[in-house]
Amino acid sequence: EILDAPYPPARPAGKPEKVVCVFCVSDPVGPTREMGDVSSAARAAKAAGARVRVVFVGRGTDTQASEITEAFAESGIEVEILGLRTPEEIGRTIAASDVLLCVRGHLNLRRGSALAGFACGTPIVAYAGGEEGTPLMEAGVALAPLYDREALGAALARVMTDDALALEMHLKNIGVQKKYFSWRTVAQRSEERRVGKECRSR
Repeated sequence: EILDAPYPPARPAGKPEKVVCVFCVSDPVGPTREMGDVSSAARAAKAAGARVRVVFVGRGTDTQASEITEAFAESGIEVEILGLRTPEEIGRTIAASDVLLCVRGHLNLRRGSALAGFACGTPIVAYAGGEEGTPLMEAGVALAPLYDREALGAALARVMTDDALALEMHLKNIGVQKKYFSWRTVAQRSEERRVGKECRSR
């Protein structure tokens, strides 16, 4: 349901609050590093002048609530933990966010977070390593070297304080979704493969 939902909504520039969405966290492996990465990046964006709110949604976010709270202690950053939700609710949450932050490893097309970001037209900030030769090369993503918190924070701060850049990334992700991942595109390619297979078998 996320892939062809009626997204994205209008994205007004100059909003006083910027929302970072984190879709799913590892459970039970890796939450301490992940929470440190998210918290560090959000603090960097705040230091750069962004008024930041971080929303956690999806698998693992409810069971890791105490670690999330601890990671943001005394940061002055508002945190919201939504936990497991329906695909429609997840889609609305991502689409309403200014950035989708992905820190579970390097971004690649096997991760649902990347596809959800495309579908919702949301700029993505993530770790590099899986983009070569994929539609990620055309997408609205800002990538940092794997597990480089300083670079990740700088990338997030840049996207959250530059409305023109965020809009450009937003439009790129809409384009990537339509070109590669819409149901119409998937169905068309499936039909082309079917016809090609029939021709070869004759």
